[in-house]
Amino acid sequence: MNFERSKCGFCLVVAVAFSFCWGLVANAEIHKNVAIVDVQKAIENCEAVKKVTEVLEGKEKAYEQEFAKIHENLEKEKMRITSLGSSLSEKQMRERKSAFDQKVSLLNKKVQDSRAKLQKAYQGVLLLLNDKVSGILKEMGQKQDLSIIMEKSAILWFNDKSVKDITQEVVGKLNEVLPTIPVKLDEK
Repeated sequence: MNFERSKCGFCLVVAVAFSFCWGLVANAEIHKNVAIVDVQKAIENCEAVKKVTEVLEGKEKAYEQEFAKIHENLEKEKMRITSLGSSLSEKQMRERKSAFDQKVSLLNKKVQDSRAKLQKAYQGVLLLLNDKVSGILKEMGQKQDLSIIMEKSAILWFNDKSVKDITQEVVGKLNEVLPTIPVKLDEK
């Protein structure tokens, strides 16, 4: 029942968006000043984004290697504790198990903290990119006297000859205004 409502709502949104776009395309004056941009492609082709992605992926890999070593050592310790089981008193066994559980909890916390740091860094980069791309699009729209700039993926069909694709121009501007992106990992 809810799926059908969602489906109808989606169809209504598509119909409204299509009629809006068709209305724009039908207006010859606006039609001449329409541009499209593939924002995802522009961001992926930005040199600073490539560099920051490399840095963050490298940091993620370093975290994974560090945690793999700790996990391996914990597995060895678990085997030792298990093998000593019959030679230890019940109290000693509880103490070793408790110490081991604390180490496991500490590792889990470190993993969660590192993921949170990486996620926060990615979010900071995305916020910066969103701000820069929005500014670039506004500036380009004003300088080129564009009536509208639309996201390429939101368009069902367009005539390549009458609509200007400004994606590469956006990439060039991004590279110009954002040669590097600061990565903020809250290391302690």
